[in-house]
Amino acid sequence: MEAKWARGDNTQHLSSVPFPAEELALYARQAFAQLKEEQSSLLGRRRKQGSAQPDNGAESVRWSRVEPRPSDIHS
Repeated sequence: MEAKWARGDNTQHLSSVPFPAEELALYARQAFAQLKEEQSSLLGRRRKQGSAQPDNGAESVRWSRVEPRPSDIHS
């Protein structure tokens, strides 16, 4: 195919290897939804612990470290 293209023959322009578009789109949707759930959970947990509370408009922000629970770790 590359030799044809080098000669200017672009009649064959589709890949001979099937691309898993539907499977990839499904995976992307599921992975994004899972990440957003995890993000919401982490943000909610962080707010409950009182971190990231600005001091009346001051530039300093307090942060606290949140350790993952074993149930949060997916292999």
